[in-house]
Amino acid sequence: MNTFIVSESTSDFSEHIYQFIMTPCAPIPVFVGKRGDIENTVKVASSFYRRRREFERGDVGVLLTPNLVENPIWKLLELVCDRWISIDETKGLQDSERLLVVGLYQDLKSSSVLGLLMSSFEDNSISIGFVSGRDIHSLSWLLAKQFAESHFVESGEIGFFSTEEMPDNVAGVHVFDVDQMEEENIRETILSRSWKKIVFQGHGKDDSINLADYTICGRAEVASIGDALPRCGYGGQKCYKDEEKLIPLAKVRADEIVLSACNSAPMSDMGLYDSKYLLLLSAIDGFARTISAGLTVHDSDFPENDLWLREVHTGVSSSHLLNESLRVRHPYPAFWTFGVPKFLNVQKYVDLIPERRYLDIQSRAQSYLVHSFINPKHWLRNRLSSLNQKMNGLLRRKSRHQVKLGELGILKELDSDLQSLDFAIASQVMRNPEDDVMNFEKYYADRSVLWKESACTILCTCGHKAFRYQRKGIISSILDTDAVTCFRCGDKQFLLSRGPRIDTFGLTRVRAGGCLTISVRVIAKEDGPVHVGLFVPLYIRTYISQKPVLKKRKVKAGEETRFEFNLMFSDETPAQAYYFTAFCVQDLAISTSREHFQLVL
Repeated sequence: MNTFIVSESTSDFSEHIYQFIMTPCAPIPVFVGKRGDIENTVKVASSFYRRRREFERGDVGVLLTPNLVENPIWKLLELVCDRWISIDETKGLQDSERLLVVGLYQDLKSSSVLGLLMSSFEDNSISIGFVSGRDIHSLSWLLAKQFAESHFVESGEIGFFSTEEMPDNVAGVHVFDVDQMEEENIRETILSRSWKKIVFQGHGKDDSINLADYTICGRAEVASIGDALPRCGYGGQKCYKDEEKLIPLAKVRADEIVLSACNSAPMSDMGLYDSKYLLLLSAIDGFARTISAGLTVHDSDFPENDLWLREVHTGVSSSHLLNESLRVRHPYPAFWTFGVPKFLNVQKYVDLIPERRYLDIQSRAQSYLVHSFINPKHWLRNRLSSLNQKMNGLLRRKSRHQVKLGELGILKELDSDLQSLDFAIASQVMRNPEDDVMNFEKYYADRSVLWKESACTILCTCGHKAFRYQRKGIISSILDTDAVTCFRCGDKQFLLSRGPRIDTFGLTRVRAGGCLTISVRVIAKEDGPVHVGLFVPLYIRTYISQKPVLKKRKVKAGEETRFEFNLMFSDETPAQAYYFTAFCVQDLAISTSREHFQLVL
């Protein structure tokens, strides 16, 4: 028995509907009228859709084309939703989770449907699907397919044809990238197989999607009704692509088609071309029972491709999934579904912005590089450039998506490079405290302004009053800095904002030939290794009999960690007041603390 039965007249259609409702094994009626193209498709599709199916009824049906009530098709529509309302009655549908909107394509205008689409987008518990077509016959065919089930749902292949960046293949999915499109005859591959699901992703417009030299074409065997036509619509002009490599979308045997291209399914008042050429309407006239297509422009890329492939075997709605992923890019839904929607909730997709720590690190690396803070031939520049490139890669949506899914290789590599670089900076400061990097205090302070609201008084470690305050960089690439100025000690502390804070404690008097023991306290903003060192001014350095050694320790954010240093002075050290500087390095941030002391005889 054929799965479908075609009707040319409304009377036959009405009789076929009655038999369908009353007899469980009766074929599904399709009102083809004089549309020979649909009739031919229905005949071929009977071998694709081999049985009737039961599906979950929608909560509410929204009727966009009122005169459908006067057509026998209304009896079929009453089977798919519990209640029906007009578009004017759609306000306050928050309690409805499953909506089916029905109307001719000419009635799918932004003034009618955009509000419903936005409601579904803003509340992802609402599923919304559309049954439409270029005329009553196309609409009837799409509706009929909702009552049918293909045996290819279990046995059919899944294909993903894309000119964009793709993840590794997923089991059970044939992924075709640009290289394969250039090597294989993908027209034959697409048209010779029966697909459970198929995705076409590439650049295009309302009427076509480019797949390398091949083109998914929406041109239909119907008359034009307008004068806005693509190149091939004007007499004497050929297609803008090789016509032998055109792939007519209506001929693609697939249960579900995803048109992952911008504007592949515009609202009827937003299309560029006459409806004869629209991909969406061609898909409706073809084999597909479910079509997910691009409502407007969108940035679907690696994260969306990866998510779709990961979820492909779960039965989740393609439009719902893609919209959830893209909500971090667009404030609007990018895809909509034609066919009865799959009423499966999708968890809201939360984009993973890199941790503040990594943003701080890249800000520091870029700031060090783009200004004259370090000279063009400085030893640090090449290493910073390399790290900055890797950090910049972490900002990509692809990288953020991979990290969100637990693929942490990029973070481990960054952390390894960063620890090596922190050690190199700290070691260089210990060897040569006059290195360019230690000019960060003057460099950034000179290009900043005081943030008055940040100023407060504190007690300096010397026991006297001090001011703690922040300076804001005049432009975004000038790093903010924190400082402490003591009325006795002068410039006490200086650090890059969100860098580790460092203080010094200990005796402030030592005799020539003696040892000054210094305790350094570090409170870091981040977990991880901290390198801590100590040095004295150049003019006293020759009197130090034993130089301090750089120290490293893993610390916990917000917790106090102590380090101890000894300064051994020779007997020849002149007696007077001196100072030492303790410093620490973590995540490219350098922090300093100065302390005065008296050397006496």
